[in-house]
Amino acid sequence: MTNKILKYCKHGLFYIGLLLLSACGMDQSDPEAVALEYVESVYFANLPRFKMVVEESDYDDNEDYRLFISKDSTAKSNTRKKRGDIALISVTDRYVNKGRARIRIKVEFNNGERRILAIGLHKKDDLWYINPSTWSRW
Repeated sequence: MTNKILKYCKHGLFYIGLLLLSACGMDQSDPEAVALEYVESVYFANLPRFKMVVEESDYDDNEDYRLFISKDSTAKSNTRKKRGDIALISVTDRYVNKGRARIRIKVEFNNGERRILAIGLHKKDDLWYINPSTWSRW
């Protein structure tokens, strides 16, 4: 019996480890991945993830960051209460030219509402970052 419990614990720890690794890692060499991460980090008020995809020098120029700091982020707003969680998020279009990119993302909410967001990015040291004034309205 003890061996079975240990076996299940080992498997559980393995899957928890995989989950943590996948949650921590992000491919910042892919502008689509960065744009998707930005949308999710803003909507769910994940400031650490937000800080990964926006350069620190751009924080003050980003309205979403100001909302985080003022504790009035999208995740705590009436907008999110009305819409519920994100039901679907997908890239609908991408344009990449040298160190600039524009990614269009379709977001569908649990209440059926849909939005198309255009996310601008720039590349620095082979990593993609969100342009500070990309968008801030849901």
